[in-house]
Amino acid sequence: MRLFISLPVLVVVLAMVLEGTGFQKHMAK
Repeated sequence: MRLFISLPVLVVVLAMVLEGTGFQKHMAK
């Protein structure tokens, strides 16, 4: 059950990190 809940959370965090780095690259450019 805990894995089932933590898996989507991990995906959301990963997406936020990727979007954050992409945003920084876009700002730097």
